[in-house]
Amino acid sequence: MTPSQIAALKPGDVLVVRMRRGGWLARLGAWAISLGARMEGRPGTWQHVVIVSHRDTRGTLWGIQGQPGVVGWVSLDDTGWLTDFDTLSNLVQPKTADQRYAITLAAQALIGKVDYDWAAIVGDSAQAVAAVAGLKWVEGLWHAKTWGDEVPAHVVCSSLASWAYGRAGLDGPRAGRWCTPGDWAAWIISQRLQVEPS
Repeated sequence: MTPSQIAALKPGDVLVVRMRRGGWLARLGAWAISLGARMEGRPGTWQHVVIVSHRDTRGTLWGIQGQPGVVGWVSLDDTGWLTDFDTLSNLVQPKTADQRYAITLAAQALIGKVDYDWAAIVGDSAQAVAAVAGLKWVEGLWHAKTWGDEVPAHVVCSSLASWAYGRAGLDGPRAGRWCTPGDWAAWIISQRLQVEPS
């Protein structure tokens, strides 16, 4: 992203990013997310989704993310994602001030209270493998409960953003528990909402 694009980010915008840092477990997770996306025909370049929240009094840009453990804060200025050429954003998607507030309020309400959805990660991976291998019977094993209108008890980064967008009445990719970073990337690209490097 360019400096002007970074400066234009507002609460409620979504960033879809590559996981380039972290230990072996983080790298393994990123690899698995990419593999699953590619196996299902979705973009596999991106492995994580963050909702832009606010800038603090020092000018630091903060985001909200679903992460192993719990929903929490992330200082976007410290991640390298903002200056990464591969970062996607729905910056140009029209959003009212009320919708932006609804997105961030919904995501903030889950901070520290909602666990990571390991079952969705395993289920999504199993469905990808089953689709490639032609094992249709496996799909039935992963029809876990979806959220409907309920507040989710478990999320991953991408499903958190999908849920918050639904609460704000905004369009997004596949709704619900099974939304992946690949879904967000494919949707942003197909809707021509990505932030192009200038």
